Amino acid sequence: MQRLILILAALTVAIPAVVAAQDSFRDVEYVSGRAGMDRKMKGTLVIDDSMITLRDKSNGASLITIPISIVSEASASEGVNSGSMGRKLLLGVFAAHEEEFVTISTVTATDAEAIVLKVKRNESLGIVAKVHFRVRKRAVPDSATVASHS
Repeated sequence: MQRLILILAALTVAIPAVVAAQDSFRDVEYVSGRAGMDRKMKGTLVIDDSMITLRDKSNGASLITIPISIVSEASASEGVNSGSMGRKLLLGVFAAHEEEFVTISTVTATDAEAIVLKVKRNESLGIVAKVHFRVRKRAVPDSATVASHS
């Protein structure tokens, strides 16, 4: 019985650490920015210590992968979508709605990209903060590594 309690206690501590290792945001749409990818795609954006991945919402397949090591900047922006003609006729002034976007800029020795993603309202700043955190975390050595080299 004590072993079971110890195992459950260890899992209680270990599981949040594993879950916290990545952040995910649903209903993200790729808009533009990658050469050869002209169609919009929707999925779940997953951000972890080494990669930013847009996963297909139906089967989880990787649609876009961006290594954290090549990310140079991430920014949030807002735009107003005036709506389609039918929507304007039906809703009038209320047809327009705000949309939020995240732009992830990458730089390599041979290329540069600015990938634009449309995200749910009130999520763009959080996504940008997570990307910046992962980029800075990769740039700053772990305290355990620094201590072992001293």
